[in-house]
Amino acid sequence: MNRSNPNAFFVPGLPNLNEAVAVAAEGFVQPVSDGLQTDVRNHLADSQTAFSIVDENGQVVGFALFKNIVGVLYLTGLILRHDYQNRGLGKAAILAGRFATGAEYFALRTQSPRMWSVGNKLASAWYPNQNGFSDKDLEQKASILALELGMATPIVQGFYGGPLYGEKPTHRDPALQAWWDSLCSFQRGDAVLCVGRF
Repeated sequence: MNRSNPNAFFVPGLPNLNEAVAVAAEGFVQPVSDGLQTDVRNHLADSQTAFSIVDENGQVVGFALFKNIVGVLYLTGLILRHDYQNRGLGKAAILAGRFATGAEYFALRTQSPRMWSVGNKLASAWYPNQNGFSDKDLEQKASILALELGMATPIVQGFYGGPLYGEKPTHRDPALQAWWDSLCSFQRGDAVLCVGRF
């Protein structure tokens, strides 16, 4: 495989657990552990729409998991091996979910400004927004979805109890990074629920 420009293909369906755990460990920069295996197993079992992301040799290099919650296509999990990150596959995964379900709205919960940015590029309207953009429809959807996900509000301090990743995900735009850091403390484990309209 050409590591400088690896190809990836979306295949409907779940990866097997061992493949998914290996991808998650690399993507989250975490060691394989019982806790990681349990987390991945729960995410796989909870998905309604799923795509394995494979290379030209059929090796699983990532996966995307979705479910429909209150009429919103919710991305319950997206993880990629390092060689496949920052190549537009997050955007492609969300579009694959939209194509498979016909969804008008989509959402994701994250600590990563890069995932916020992926959604922002796809959305005709995106909440929260660094420009102070207000959309009452999206704010209402975010509040309803947050309650369904066990969040008191769409942004919860310390929701995860600590960092999700072994390394803090950062964005190359310093203004966006500064705004994100004012919204979400990585070390504290904050969760930000982002909701958009395609």
